[in-house]
Amino acid sequence: MASGHVIPPENILPIVLCAGPSGQQLEFTFQTRDTPQMMEETGRVLSNLCNIVPGGVVCFFPSYEYEKRILGHWENTGVLQRLQSKKKIFQEPKKASQVEQVLSDYSKCIQHCGDAGSGQTGALLFSVVGGKMSEGINFSDDLGRLLPLEGRLYSPCVPESLSHMRRRGRKQDTPPGTMLQRFDRTRPVSSI
Repeated sequence: MASGHVIPPENILPIVLCAGPSGQQLEFTFQTRDTPQMMEETGRVLSNLCNIVPGGVVCFFPSYEYEKRILGHWENTGVLQRLQSKKKIFQEPKKASQVEQVLSDYSKCIQHCGDAGSGQTGALLFSVVGGKMSEGINFSDDLGRLLPLEGRLYSPCVPESLSHMRRRGRKQDTPPGTMLQRFDRTRPVSSI
């Protein structure tokens, strides 16, 4: 990693899943990501991962809005109950003042998951990319055994960047919008 990350490269295994356990393609376009089939397949993927990965799983969503929609769907279809049978579920708090408490509870749960005889193998923390818990927090060792990203992540589109590209495009005699189109094609970063 370019930033000299504390995790050795041999301990990182990035994987992009293109299909879920039932064979359904994982296509997180705006048109398909909210379909019941896509949300259920995503739930099956996460449930299967939580069945085999011990310790902590920090699951990231691309936005608070998408997190709310998919968790609501999972609540109604029993996916959250399946997840809860393997991992105690935590969610990124709305207030920054509650982050430390949630992290403390998450950590304690992982340390003592086998003590209660509940069959839970750790904890699952739902968070949002760019949210309160996505940067500057060290999910080391058992706190972050798996970090799945649900859906498609888009890099933030900063208005200042767009203005700069428009000006740059005009200076280089490129057709209007060409620089923006090139920029837009680079935005998708990852999927589940």
